[in-house]
Amino acid sequence: EKPYKCTLCDKSFSQSSHLVHHKRTHSSERPYKCTVCEKTFKHRSHLVRHMYAHSGEHLFKCNVCELHFKESSELLQHPCTPSGERPFRCGECQKAFKRPSDLRQHERTHSEERPFKCDLCQMSFKQQYALMRHRRTHKAEERFKCNLCEKGFVQPSHLVYHQHVHGIENLFKCNVCQKGFNQSSELLRHKCVQNAERPFKCAVCNKSYKRASALQKHQLAHCAEKPLKCTLCERRFFSSSEFVQHRCDPAREKPLKCPDCEKRFKYASDLQRHRRVHTG
Repeated sequence: EKPYKCTLCDKSFSQSSHLVHHKRTHSSERPYKCTVCEKTFKHRSHLVRHMYAHSGEHLFKCNVCELHFKESSELLQHPCTPSGERPFRCGECQKAFKRPSDLRQHERTHSEERPFKCDLCQMSFKQQYALMRHRRTHKAEERFKCNLCEKGFVQPSHLVYHQHVHGIENLFKCNVCQKGFNQSSELLRHKCVQNAERPFKCAVCNKSYKRASALQKHQLAHCAEKPLKCTLCERRFFSSSEFVQHRCDPAREKPLKCPDCEKRFKYASDLQRHRRVHTG
């Protein structure tokens, strides 16, 4: 029934083409080459699937089994067997599936592709259920909760950055002097001088003020530039309200990133000029 046997692992196949296809799993041979980026693949089906990344098109698609083809002639010639209970067969191990989506999910077990990435620790997985199971390990670590939406974070810095989504900075505010803090523990440690006539003192010139807002306005006189700087997009602001209101999206404002130092640029010419620093 399966006369074609692999000499390396004793696995048998009913057709010689299946044996040839299987033998590539034991070798480094990658005969199928992409004409766009020169990436190579062991199997033709992997190359065809890869080509969609360049074209963005579905080309010629069978309405019955959802397989895609590069040429219309290939679509007309392919033997579609919709009546079979499990018509979609893996070219690597011959396992069959009812739906093409199940086959595509299974084929990742034979490849190094890991498309499902955790946004918390950057670990990647072959299957979506594996990512979901992994995400649960972070739930126990999310000790820092947002008071507005109850979302949890592993690190306090992630919580502070998240609070910009709500347009709020320094959520915990002193009712006496109006000074704000990022964490409740900082507010509790804060010593408010209620009885002092001018409790707000400039650290540069020791000049005092009755209100925190007056001190903040005065401190700008000591700054040759805008004192508040966003660490993500490097924009500067005069006041904390301007800083909170700005919506930072470095990937949109500066989409080009240097692969050597991760510095971002708005224009390709700026990135090319910068890269000479690394190449000499």
